[in-house]
Amino acid sequence: MNLQEYTYLWDGSQPGWTLTILDHVIWNFRFQFGAGGPSKSDIINLHKLLPEFERESLSHVYSILKACTSYTSKECLGNIEARHLSASAASLGLKVIFDSHNRGFYKANSENGKELTITDMVLGAMIAAKMKEAGLPVQETHVD
Repeated sequence: MNLQEYTYLWDGSQPGWTLTILDHVIWNFRFQFGAGGPSKSDIINLHKLLPEFERESLSHVYSILKACTSYTSKECLGNIEARHLSASAASLGLKVIFDSHNRGFYKANSENGKELTITDMVLGAMIAAKMKEAGLPVQETHVD
C-alpha cells in the first residue's frame, strides 16, 4: 500500500488538522467442552449464562450442543462485558476462550469542519504516523 496514493485526502500542507484515534476492541468467545461434548451441568450453565439460550428450553439447548466439543457464541462483547462473562463462566466451571478484534478507526478533523474517517487500520496507521510526524495534535480514545 502506497501512502502517496492518498495525498489528495491529506498531504500535510493544510494547517488546523487534528487526529483522533479510536481504539475499540471487541471479543468473540467460545466455550470448550470435553471430547464427549458438554456435560449436563455445562448445558444448564450455558442456558443460564448466554442471552441467546435463556429463552430456549433446555432440551433445545441440548439438541444444539450435544455432539459439540466447543460452542462459539453469536454475540460480540466489549472489554467490560468480556471480563464479566469470563468471571461468570469461571465461577460456573466453564472453559471459555476469547478472540479479540480491533474495530477502531482513525479520524482526522480540520478546523473548517472537514472530516476524514479511515477504517482500514493499516492505511490509518500509516496516515496517523505521517500526521504525528507533522506535529498534529493527537487524541487517543479507548472504548470499553
